[in-house]
Amino acid sequence: MPSLSTLIDNFNDNVIGPNWGNSYGGVTETGGRARIPCGLGYAGYQTAYSWTLAGATIYVQLATVPSGVGATEAYCGLLVNSGTDGTRLGFIYSAITGLLRCTNEVGYYDPDAVSLTYSGTDHKWLRLREDGTSVYWDTSPDGTTWTNRRTLATPAWVTTGIGTCALDMSAHRDAGAADYAEWDNFNTLSDGAVWTAAASLTADGAVVSTAVPIYLSAASLTADGGCTAATILAGQIGATLDAASELGADSTGPDNNDVDFAVGRPQTGWMVSAPWRCRHLHRIRQGDGHVDGRGQQSQPGSPAQIRIPADLGYRQPRHRRLADGGVAPAACPDSHRPVRWSGDAYPR
Repeated sequence: MPSLSTLIDNFNDNVIGPNWGNSYGGVTETGGRARIPCGLGYAGYQTAYSWTLAGATIYVQLATVPSGVGATEAYCGLLVNSGTDGTRLGFIYSAITGLLRCTNEVGYYDPDAVSLTYSGTDHKWLRLREDGTSVYWDTSPDGTTWTNRRTLATPAWVTTGIGTCALDMSAHRDAGAADYAEWDNFNTLSDGAVWTAAASLTADGAVVSTAVPIYLSAASLTADGGCTAATILAGQIGATLDAASELGADSTGPDNNDVDFAVGRPQTGWMVSAPWRCRHLHRIRQGDGHVDGRGQQSQPGSPAQIRIPADLGYRQPRHRRLADGGVAPAACPDSHRPVRWSGDAYPR
């Protein structure tokens, strides 16, 4: 005893579902819609007589209405049938009068039906609902915003005929060229496509498929895409740093050919001892007088010189080693003033 509220179909699989087991008259599911031929015979998408309207809501889109050209009667309808023939309620569109009737029939007739001038926009969606006390006929342009067109106390057969009702979407004409009515999106606003395909996969990855396209009544696809690529260059640099340092030394050493010595005040009794000797090469100035090459004082202004080799070492106890490696006597005998020595010395 299913409620009609649970019957849902968007007709996109091109297969008449099992819920429409009582369909008749050559109906098809084509292009994502339930297509009902409108010809001289009768045709309809119909469920079994096992459904319940009490407490239920059903709605559907009337996508295509038939033409009335060449006929005196041409219509399509959305009707809930009771277990008694001719006792039913729902919507019927007449292609002859252009009216949409909200009807509650007994014996296929309702003298109190509410008729609306059909608008393919305002009446694009049709709805029936029952709340336990009343039945409501509503219309909508988009399946979301609804306008009530008729309200009626619930007929007795709706509440007593639990599990004995059938839903029927039908069409018929009495003359003229046959065409069709189309219904879509029963109890759903979702019109997603359904694809049916058979695929055979071989070992090398080839795919063979047979696909049946399903058409959408309306589709709006918006895609935003962004691709950002960043290139990063990485480099490794090896550096070898060589530093050369050159230290130069003057192997000849300092020029000791001319050596100046500052000697303290001489004391009597000191002399230049062997093996030293003096030669008169340059003058050695001492205050008012000079010291000759033998360590003897000369008259002022007279020249004298002593030569001392700077590159020899000496161990004479009576001599003093100089800073540049040479040796000189501590003082010169017979001299009473500091002596400034200048020159070179060498052994005998």
